[in-house]
Amino acid sequence: MERAITTWQMDRAYFIEEKLHEITRTICQHIDDKRLEDICGTGLYCGSGGVVLFLSHYFRKYTAKISADIYEKYFYQFIENLTDEPQVSLTYCNGLVGALEALKMMNASSLIELDYSEIEASYDTEMWSWMSYCFANQNYDFLHGALGVAMHFKDNPRYIENTLLRLEETAVKNDGKRKWISRLGQNQPYGYNICLSHGMSGMIIYLSQVYQSGVMAELNKQLLEKAVCYVLSQEIDHTQYGCYFPSQSLENGDFISRSRLAWCYGDLGVAAALWQAGKATANDLWSNKALEVYRFSTGRKDLQNAIVHDAGLCHGTAGIAMMFAYMYRETSDVEFKNARDYWIDQTLDMSRFIDGPAGYKQFIANNGKHVEWKNSYSLLEGIAGIGFMLLSILDVSAEQDLLSSFALY
Repeated sequence: MERAITTWQMDRAYFIEEKLHEITRTICQHIDDKRLEDICGTGLYCGSGGVVLFLSHYFRKYTAKISADIYEKYFYQFIENLTDEPQVSLTYCNGLVGALEALKMMNASSLIELDYSEIEASYDTEMWSWMSYCFANQNYDFLHGALGVAMHFKDNPRYIENTLLRLEETAVKNDGKRKWISRLGQNQPYGYNICLSHGMSGMIIYLSQVYQSGVMAELNKQLLEKAVCYVLSQEIDHTQYGCYFPSQSLENGDFISRSRLAWCYGDLGVAAALWQAGKATANDLWSNKALEVYRFSTGRKDLQNAIVHDAGLCHGTAGIAMMFAYMYRETSDVEFKNARDYWIDQTLDMSRFIDGPAGYKQFIANNGKHVEWKNSYSLLEGIAGIGFMLLSILDVSAEQDLLSSFALY
């Protein structure tokens, strides 16, 4: 039995590596042909910053001269775009903040030696003003709003203090809890959102990561405790609904539906926030709740049940594999390793489109109804992210930066 398991693990590693090489060749070929259609801006998730970060890790591990030459030109074009062109978007997802975060990680991982401080300093006033504008307009969004800026500057006391004060100022306070009203989506009404990508779980992760800074420690503690208290109050009966938490908040309506198994919305993102909060404050109650949710989630292996349609990191199979890999790294619990491997296999199986880059396509829906399948190359929803997840299984440095990119490390 042990021999069979070992053989299958070796086979999985082989197929991971083969798919990883195919993804990289495809991206570099499309860079050369100028056909990365959905790459928008310089940001980390949907811009060129995420592609650069993934490829930089790949080419440190593997030698492929023609593709490496294409990547080198792409990297220098990325730097030129940052230094020579005004940055229209400042977001983590598409814009300057995400690009700076990519450079920060690449420097920390010794992938490059590049002083980007002048770029950062030249936009400081704009980033500060834009973050303040986002807070004033209830745009706390990690991907597209204030929290993306705050997360990049989580080692900067000035930004930490400002973020804590603005969160306290804009919070709705009742019943010993803190919650924040925000827009629930493009062209959607305002309400309460507990998800990681756009809502309160992202705030909890931020507060947890700056907890040890000592900046305004008492306010940080209060915000964190009361935000967690609100999120925990949103728990639903998992035996009835098949998940622990709704997608957004129970206060947004009477109808409760099963939330997806994903980084962005649903149990995996909420549990990651509870886990980080529990670690930061040594609160076993929160940590144990996170483990309970994750262990239950290992049993959600049906794609329809998990509301999984494609392989992207945001809400696809690669993202689920990343989340279980994160918990395996944190706990060394083999149950999470097995779940990770299951979703890796699902990710490899998703490569089934003859006309898709490396066999993948992104599922596009509108109001829950399928609209189209499209080619995608980005870190968030495309093959750069799928490749980064596969590489992270083989390379510890890549794993650390992948998790950091998604606020998990």
